[in-house]
Formats: sequence, C-alpha cells, structure tokens
Amino acid sequence: LILLDVMMPDLNGYEVTRLIRQNPVTAHIPVLLLTARAQTAQESLRMEVDGVLMKPFDIEELLSTARVLLSSGRLNQVK
Repeated sequence: LILLDVMMPDLNGYEVTRLIRQNPVTAHIPVLLLTARAQTAQESLRMEVDGVLMKPFDIEELLSTARVLLSSGRLNQVK
C-alpha cells in the first residue's frame, strides 16, 4: 500500500500515481491519496488511485481503509 499526499515537493500525488501505474512492477500496488480539499478528492477518484482519505482523518479510519485496500483490488490482479 502506498500512501500519498496530493501536495508534495517536486512531484504531486497525481504525478507519482501516474508513474506507479506506468511501471509493470508497481502497477498492482494500491494507492491511497490523502487530501484536505473536497474537490481534490473528487478528482482523485478519476485518477488511478484506489482510495481517498480526507484530512484530518483518524487512525482507525486510515487502518480500516488500508485493510480493505490490501484485501481486495489491485493486489489480487498480480500474475
């Protein structure tokens, strides 16, 4: 599971996600994007992220979302 914030130095979360998805070695890894902007959350779902958490979030919400992403989705597509 890769946790990314939308706003990061150098590359933003969308750019990093795009690079992850383009690489066959990492394309199957679930990406969870963290953001404080509701508009960004809606845009993120159109990108190839697997989940979005709005900041601030509590640790239980993060852990629950991480469990769901790790038990389903892209990881099960590994060949």
